[in-house]
Amino acid sequence: MGDEIRITTLKPSHASLGLIFNYLSKRKPFADHTAGSLAAAIRVQLETQNHLFALKGDVIVGYAGWMDVTKENADGWLKGESQLVQVASGKTEVAALTIFVADLKEVTPLLIRGARDLNPNIKVVFRRGYEQTGKTAKKQSVGNVVSSSMR
Repeated sequence: MGDEIRITTLKPSHASLGLIFNYLSKRKPFADHTAGSLAAAIRVQLETQNHLFALKGDVIVGYAGWMDVTKENADGWLKGESQLVQVASGKTEVAALTIFVADLKEVTPLLIRGARDLNPNIKVVFRRGYEQTGKTAKKQSVGNVVSSSMR
C-alpha cells in the first residue's frame, strides 16, 4: 500500500500552502522564483482547486497547478507577449498549466490525466521547460474531451 501513488487535491489552508511551497522551493526552476510570486501562484491554485498533488506513501512525488484563462490570454502567454490573468469560474476557455513537477516518471501521466479529468472540454496549454537538461523550452497545447473518472 505504501508504494501506491495517490493523486488528490488539498483544501486551501496555511498548512497546504506551506507544504506545497516547501516541496516546490527545492526544485528547479521554482527554487529560483521569488518567494512572493511562488506563494501567490500556489495560493490561487489552492483557492480555485486548480491543482493536483501526488503522494507515494507519505512522500510528496509531484504537483500540477493551472490557471483558468481566456483563449486570447493563453495565446499571448505562449508567444511570450503577456502574463496570464485568472478569469472567474465558469468563464474558463483554456487551462494554462503553470506549475508541474514529477519526481517519478510514472507520476507524470497520472497528474496529466487527473488535470484533464478535472477540466473536461477545456483546452490545456503549457510551456515545457528543460531547465535541468539545457534543452530549449517548448510551447504546447492539448485538446481535451469529456471524462467522468474524477468528477
